[in-house]
Amino acid sequence: MRVTHKMLTDNYLSNLNKNLATMQKSQEQITGFSEILKPSDNPYEITRIMRMNSALKKSDQYLSNIDNSLGWLDATDTAIRSTVSAVQRVQELVTQGSSETYSESQLIMIADEISEIINEVTQYGNTSYQGRYIFAGHNTIESPFEVNAGKEIVYSGGITGDILTEISPGVTVSINIDAEDFLNPTGNVSIGETFQKVYDALTTGDSSTLATYAKEIEEQMDAYLALASEVGAKTNRMESAKEKNKADTLNMTEILSSIKDIDLAEKTVEHSAMKAVYDATLSIGGHILQPTLLDYLR
Repeated sequence: MRVTHKMLTDNYLSNLNKNLATMQKSQEQITGFSEILKPSDNPYEITRIMRMNSALKKSDQYLSNIDNSLGWLDATDTAIRSTVSAVQRVQELVTQGSSETYSESQLIMIADEISEIINEVTQYGNTSYQGRYIFAGHNTIESPFEVNAGKEIVYSGGITGDILTEISPGVTVSINIDAEDFLNPTGNVSIGETFQKVYDALTTGDSSTLATYAKEIEEQMDAYLALASEVGAKTNRMESAKEKNKADTLNMTEILSSIKDIDLAEKTVEHSAMKAVYDATLSIGGHILQPTLLDYLR
């Protein structure tokens, strides 16, 4: 086969363009800090990258769910522990009021403090987190408790039930204490009823009946402490889930980096070598151009 100057020129331009394309790809990899820039570079690995990116986004959402749940549980713990303190104070006041040495006016003063505690516990029950009432079950936009005309804390209605949050693939946990559990943790007599009976006994001067409510209050104290323990257990689980989420995210990030990220130093040296080849190709281009008659007339 006869080799012409046109064939030499065409081959030269073809190789030159290949060198330029290779150098351009290397430059894009450096500026993009990625080994794989488009699906055609490596169809198998690009599929893995897409899956890993999707998994990382889900992991971020799980972490957001966990952080939100921890905030919710922290607000719940504060409300319950404040309620425990209030019940303890009522217990002290009942002991004081049971004494026959207290006058009617002194009992009224104790009743006034009980009235304030009733309002305080109602506020604890109506604690909100990020605009949502934490003890209101599924009806989180309306406060669940109120004090009626008889000084009793009552449930104002709503949709009770567990609030579930997903903390990892296929794993959901309940993060809330239901309104009914908060108001009546013993399952026998609600805290609202007990406080109301104590208040009535004090305002009527019937101090002799106060002692009969001491056991109710003690049982309710133990029940609220059990609720606090339950919230603590949920918080510990969330903390463990958060640590696992961080570990899993780090592991996925490292795998993703090993697939797509470049070794910048190595890629820079490689690019410099490609540029040297390209420059050398340009320098010899003039030697394969077709000569003319003028080249022989010197």
